[in-house]
Amino acid sequence: MARIYGVRHGRAAAGFSQGPDPGLDTLGHQQAIGAAGKLIAKLPLVIISSPLKRALETAQPLVDMSHIDVIIEPRVAEVPSTGLNLSERGPRLQQVMRGN
Repeated sequence: MARIYGVRHGRAAAGFSQGPDPGLDTLGHQQAIGAAGKLIAKLPLVIISSPLKRALETAQPLVDMSHIDVIIEPRVAEVPSTGLNLSERGPRLQQVMRGN
């Protein structure tokens, strides 16, 4: 039976209202390395990531350790917020994240 390991991206360098596609901050990179260190023991793996920078940067340490190419899947990117400017986007996504 296949197992699915879901990993949320490491801490981003900017919030929802501060940038459209921020990468990871220093802690986020450390978190990504820690997650990769745990997941490497689960080989074989298929690595699937959102195309967003923070998700790709989170996947990169596992890609580096495993030498497995990442599959980019836009459908797991994030809650759609197309057409919103950054000042509208932040409150909208925060509201969604608080929901069920």
